[in-house]
Amino acid sequence: MWLAVNDQTVRNAYRSMADFKIWDAWTKVWMALKLYGDLWIFRSIRKYESSGDLAMLAALDEEPRPGAGAPFAKQTQGLLDLTTKLLDELDRGSITVDAVASQMLKAFQEADWLPQEIYGWGSSTSRHIEFTDEIMMKLFTWGNKEAPAWIRDRLFDFPPPGAPNPNAPPASCAGASAFLRVCAESAKVGNFTLPKGANVLVSPLATHHDPNVYPDSERFNPQRWESISPPPYAYLPFGAGPRTCIALLFAERALRLMLPMILQRYRISIPENSRVNRLTRANIMMVRDGLPVNIEPFDRTRREPLAIQGL
Repeated sequence: MWLAVNDQTVRNAYRSMADFKIWDAWTKVWMALKLYGDLWIFRSIRKYESSGDLAMLAALDEEPRPGAGAPFAKQTQGLLDLTTKLLDELDRGSITVDAVASQMLKAFQEADWLPQEIYGWGSSTSRHIEFTDEIMMKLFTWGNKEAPAWIRDRLFDFPPPGAPNPNAPPASCAGASAFLRVCAESAKVGNFTLPKGANVLVSPLATHHDPNVYPDSERFNPQRWESISPPPYAYLPFGAGPRTCIALLFAERALRLMLPMILQRYRISIPENSRVNRLTRANIMMVRDGLPVNIEPFDRTRREPLAIQGL
């Protein structure tokens, strides 16, 4: 079942790329799946932190797939099934691109279980949203006061952010990005032997700052990739091994297809003296308050980068 849902999700993503209107509607499906899946895990963590009861976390392991036991599982699966049905009809030629996008957006407009106050789910003009602290507080307010009762009572039934958590980890651990794994077999790592069943924490943040692999790792230096080729387990944006993120190939192929097509046609630059402030989430660096760009027809004139400001 879990693999079937993954296959359905990835297949719909590829098929949606045939037209921007459908892709735009599909990204909202993907964002709803991601948002509610993350909330379900966040709920378990918050309930564990406030109670110290490991059963709050153990319940996640009992699900056949993440979120299978969540109150929103039927609704999110319904979005996936609707997308599959519409794309199948499009492939048969029995429906138009505009009709596919319109019906997908209509489903969002009618979804009272989605927080319409923080994002225009059913609007064709809504684009990607960054879930900043401000947006997340609006989400929690909606969840605790305005969401349907079945969402409010079964998804937002945890201590709100900022409430005291006697069992929370030390502040120095907050925001650490890590993969939690269990050794299936005894393994030797350097001078250490990890016994079968040992809990292992793998930190991409620490790995990506290893000076033996990434000299001057704090420096933003895209040119470093011209001369280095780290082994798979030294570069972990998608994890590695048998549990590598299922979106790895999709992301790589999308970039290799889209970037050449865009850059052959347009020149993209940042306006001079623009302010670009960073926003760091765990080990992921993003742009706070958006990124202003100029998009111009492509030409072969070489230009020097313009000065920008920011933190």
